[in-house]
Formats: sequence, structure tokens, C-alpha cells
Amino acid sequence: MTTRTFDDLPDGEQNEFLDICAQAKLVPEDSNVSFTDEIAGDIGVEPCLRSVLVQFGSITRAYDGGDEVPWTVQFEEDVKANTFV
Repeated sequence: MTTRTFDDLPDGEQNEFLDICAQAKLVPEDSNVSFTDEIAGDIGVEPCLRSVLVQFGSITRAYDGGDEVPWTVQFEEDVKANTFV
């Protein structure tokens, strides 16, 4: 399991993240976004699970990218709740 960066996310997810930041007047360059994809066959791991970490300053939130709800929707809910302010 390798940790990957924002630039490794699919373009659509990158664009959604950037749009959410722009709407909330958050500076994306002030964030650190990383994720891991767990491979099917790892002991105790379901196929295609993604764990996304978003950090702004000292606040870090983890999102389950394997959920029915995209992690960007969960991120947007946190932004609207002023989690990163």
C-alpha cells in the first residue's frame, strides 16, 4: 500500500476539490491531500478501498473513498461546517 498525492487523484476528483476550495475561499496550496488504495487480496481488505486524508494547517480529516458517497461530497460537508477554519 503506497501513499499517493493529490496529483495522483483522478482529474475529476482534483477538479471537484479545487472547486469546493474556491467556493469556500480556501487556498488549495495550503492543503495537503494524500491517499492510499488498498489492493484486493490484502488480508482483511475489501477490493478498491481508498482512504483520503485532507489537511489544512493542524486539522486533518480522513475520508473513505470506497463509500457510496464520494469523498469530495464528504469534504464539502466538512467545509460547509467550517471544519477547516
